[in-house]
Amino acid sequence: MFKYAKNREVLWPVVIQVPQDGGTVQEVTVKVRYKLLTRNEMAAAVRDAGDIKDTGGMIEQERLDATDNWLVDHITGWEDINDTDTQSPLIFSREMCLELMQSPYVRNAIDAGLWEASRGAQVKNSLPGVAG
Repeated sequence: MFKYAKNREVLWPVVIQVPQDGGTVQEVTVKVRYKLLTRNEMAAAVRDAGDIKDTGGMIEQERLDATDNWLVDHITGWEDINDTDTQSPLIFSREMCLELMQSPYVRNAIDAGLWEASRGAQVKNSLPGVAG
């Protein structure tokens, strides 16, 4: 039976491809707790993305900050993220989340996870070939 929840949250697996020496990546799976997007939020985010201005090759810092804040507003926790120095779990906070958003490979994976979770399906790593 389907049970509707207006403000739904889920703990969703996110694969982060961590760059390594030699041009390789290490795939690490973490879990992020998201507040799922509504259809209207998805539409507004897509519409707003078209408003990003390119100023001489640099995206306005204010716009980057706004999109990071929007993403962080939809994150309420995580699992399997550790502090490099202490090897202990990294405590979730808004400030720490914003700090993580400074790494493009982390931010991109977490952003993709929000969209996947909100759609209710994980995106496959590759597109289907000619045969589908």
